[in-house]
Amino acid sequence: MLLDNIRVVELGRAVAAPWCGQTLGDFGAEVIKVEAVDGGDFTRQLGPTMVPDGEGRPTDTGSVFVGLNRNKKSIGLDLRQPEAQEIVKRLAATSDVLIENFKPGDLARRGLDYAAIGPLNPRLIYLSISGFGQTGPYRQRPALDNVVQGLIGLMRMSWTPDGGSIKTPMPMIDYFTGMNGVAAVLAALYARDARGGAGQYIDLALYDAGLSLMSYRMIDHLLAGTEWTGEDQSDGISPTGLFETADGVFQMAIRSDVEFQRLSKALNRPDFAEDPRFATQRARTANRAEVTGAVAAEIRKLTTADALARLAEADILASPLNTLHEAAVHPQTVAREMIIETRHGGGAVLPGLANPIRFSGTPIDRYEAAPLLGSHTDYVLRELLDLDAAQVADLRARRVVA
Repeated sequence: MLLDNIRVVELGRAVAAPWCGQTLGDFGAEVIKVEAVDGGDFTRQLGPTMVPDGEGRPTDTGSVFVGLNRNKKSIGLDLRQPEAQEIVKRLAATSDVLIENFKPGDLARRGLDYAAIGPLNPRLIYLSISGFGQTGPYRQRPALDNVVQGLIGLMRMSWTPDGGSIKTPMPMIDYFTGMNGVAAVLAALYARDARGGAGQYIDLALYDAGLSLMSYRMIDHLLAGTEWTGEDQSDGISPTGLFETADGVFQMAIRSDVEFQRLSKALNRPDFAEDPRFATQRARTANRAEVTGAVAAEIRKLTTADALARLAEADILASPLNTLHEAAVHPQTVAREMIIETRHGGGAVLPGLANPIRFSGTPIDRYEAAPLLGSHTDYVLRELLDLDAAQVADLRARRVVA
């Protein structure tokens, strides 16, 4: 596989760092996840659905952890103890990448920051993911996805007059930061191999990643000084947004004059395309309420199935608002083999989602379920660090490892 010669040490909790580690594991890297001896990564306890064991009984591992930690090995360590800190150092000394998302300064107090570990392995890529980065007035503040969404303007943009949802249901800033971490690690590995073998330190912040995601919205504000609100969903194109039918709702976007002409024909209203208020993109933007109202009135006469069939025939961007179940059983989901199964350490067969990247030469062909806490402690200590059985037993008895 793509990264089958790469070893990653992950000191990651929550979402961004584990997502980064999981993706590298999908690519073939050996990912060793370091977890607290008492309970492990706190997302193990997060559901709402708890993973069943082989008999169908709920365990203490939740669906959140399972969704973020496949293709990893787990070792439980008490990082407050010097012997556990030494284990991390020895692992890092023989690894290619270390990922951590502790609060800035926390690992320095344990002698596990880049200043301490970097000299042990000059080839190491050390990725620090934090809420606000290693510098700046907010560097010591904790942050999760929702905090960043509020700070970067994303929540304000989706604020609706009727008090509608103002936060994305999935932690998109976390996922986006994790994928930025993957890109950064791969780029650093390439640079290491292309420029003499030297590793480097990477400082990645949820705040910075989230702000970069604002992209053209922020640029538009900086150019024009205007604030975008949830009342304007047009992005400069009309008609667009949600449309009610006789029995439901769907979403649609018309991006060009040619598409509007096809829409008019599909709705049996060719006069729409001839109306000077609607004939051009600029005119439709200026008369957004009128064109949207006119199109909406025609769509309300149709069922959702009829409307979507007409729009598909006209090659217009439109889709239903599927439930999770409808998305899971959608023929495109099935055809792309996006739903996978893995066998959990507790015995149950668990559903999952495949990595979306399709390599022609190095296909992703290994999916192992998220590990049980400490299920690979013996492997790490005995096979990678050459400790004997008595040493491992002693460490376990003193709760240095789990």
